[in-house]
Amino acid sequence: MIERITHICRRETRMHRLTRLAATAAAFGLATVAIAGASLLAAGQTAIAANDQVSYPSPSPSPVSTATATTTATATATTPTATSTSTTPTATATPATPAPTTPAPSAQATIKLASAGALGTILTDGSTGMTLYTFGADTPGAGTSACYTACAQNWPPFLSSAVPAQVSGLSGTLGLITRTDGTQQVTLGGRPLYLFKFDTAPGDVKGQGINAFGGIWLVATASGATPSSTQPASTPAAPTTGSGTAPSPSSALPEIALAAAVILLVSAAAALGVVRRHG
Repeated sequence: MIERITHICRRETRMHRLTRLAATAAAFGLATVAIAGASLLAAGQTAIAANDQVSYPSPSPSPVSTATATTTATATATTPTATSTSTTPTATATPATPAPTTPAPSAQATIKLASAGALGTILTDGSTGMTLYTFGADTPGAGTSACYTACAQNWPPFLSSAVPAQVSGLSGTLGLITRTDGTQQVTLGGRPLYLFKFDTAPGDVKGQGINAFGGIWLVATASGATPSSTQPASTPAAPTTGSGTAPSPSSALPEIALAAAVILLVSAAAALGVVRRHG
């Protein structure tokens, strides 16, 4: 009887130990899950913070219409104000018709020749050294230019108040055509000459070979021949304030979840081993 009671006590003690071990393993597992959750939350906050630091281009403000502003100002200025009950008629002023605007006359231009490597000897603006170009959409000798509005903003016409002096070594005759705004543009052999907006220093030939606005742009050469190097040049891109793709907040989640699962499995295996040893 005593041996049976002793056996029952030992079994109860063993069950108590197993219960404590199981509780310890469960607590360890819960702690592991809590640590994994905290790690996931920290990873998400870090990714969101990184996303907030990415710089994106700021939208350009909408331009204010000059016509609208002028109309508003005029309406405000001409709003009648009742200041007198007099019946004396008031003379109404007739607005004056604005005189047509005349472009400011340009000075007489000069031309200089410069060496441009494989392109040979080219024409440049004598006052700035910037490269001069011809436009494939222009018809030689037609007396007109095919480049206006947006085209002329990127390829400004080479203007002059008089025909530039002939340069020694230059094939072709210099001349002038009159543009629609009344300004005079220099021509070579009947072809209008232009500058390129994105040439920023003397000797730049960034416009060579570009196909834009309906024709090919070529450097004007002293010989009048088409330059041998006619590879299209890339137009420089406008700078931006920044760009980029923000990191995804979930990019680090798979690794953390895998680590948490491994820790949980190891804990369960350790607890099972302890239970078997004491079973």
